[in-house]
Amino acid sequence: MCRVSRNAELQLGHLARRFFSFAAARPLTAEELDDARIRLGSDELVNLFLAQPVADQRHGYDAGLWLVAREMPSWTVQAGMLHDIGKRHARMGRWGRATTTALSWVKVVPRGRMSIYTAHGSIGAEELAARGVDARIVAYTAHHHDRRPTELTDAEWNQLDEADRRN
Repeated sequence: MCRVSRNAELQLGHLARRFFSFAAARPLTAEELDDARIRLGSDELVNLFLAQPVADQRHGYDAGLWLVAREMPSWTVQAGMLHDIGKRHARMGRWGRATTTALSWVKVVPRGRMSIYTAHGSIGAEELAARGVDARIVAYTAHHHDRRPTELTDAEWNQLDEADRRN
């Protein structure tokens, strides 16, 4: 009998939710776009945000709103909105993303677009750093699937991680 660990069950559940939310993602409304522009604060960050697929825009915006509701600092809201910007370079749909994630669980070495997708955190962080974005946002983007970077407190990390997982 094959037993699945509780952590693997949680990861599978998260993957399933993300798969279906990607498929059902609706574009941001005009009001949400205006709100995103205000929260991101610069045309350059807005353009990065809008260069993402609709599903990643929706995920980032919803993560940002979750942080707003918890009265987190504005930089955390921006981090929530921008942390997946590196994914767009892989140019993958939901099936490719799900396959890449599943293959990474069984330790298949990614190649081509799959390697870009798995490196999206560092790719996005490089883009943000090149634009002079707050070091905490860069650190979160680089490490959001990893361990807490030293630039973030435990409380900031936990809130950002929760926003990413819930949205």
